[in-house]
Amino acid sequence: MTQGINLKHLDVRRDKLLYRRRIPKDLISVCGKTTWYRQLQCKVDASDSEIVEAWNEAHKSFEAMVKLTRSNFSKEISEERQTRDALRYLDVFKLKSGELSQAHQTYGLDPWELEPKAFRPLRGRLFSIDIT
Repeated sequence: MTQGINLKHLDVRRDKLLYRRRIPKDLISVCGKTTWYRQLQCKVDASDSEIVEAWNEAHKSFEAMVKLTRSNFSKEISEERQTRDALRYLDVFKLKSGELSQAHQTYGLDPWELEPKAFRPLRGRLFSIDIT
């Protein structure tokens, strides 16, 4: 039937219906893939109500997988998120991973002294805390 039905994440193929979702960025390293597929448990020519019911089952399964993965791998996900944020921060200031560490080891300089512009926003936040 699928003519009058418009469900998000529904991929209609010639011989099957797929529920297709992107895996959230913070879970990609844990899951090892970027897209999650589930074939709906109905035929392509099934009634709209059967398709919606099968779609709901696939949707619940995906949401449960995301919730379970986040609860079981919270440490790994947190580390991945921190790494992504740090790399994004370095990219903003046109730095590469390890440059500040390498300069510190070679010249014995503190990274705060090497790139004061890069750390100015962070330093401003650290020293603007009002403890009264």
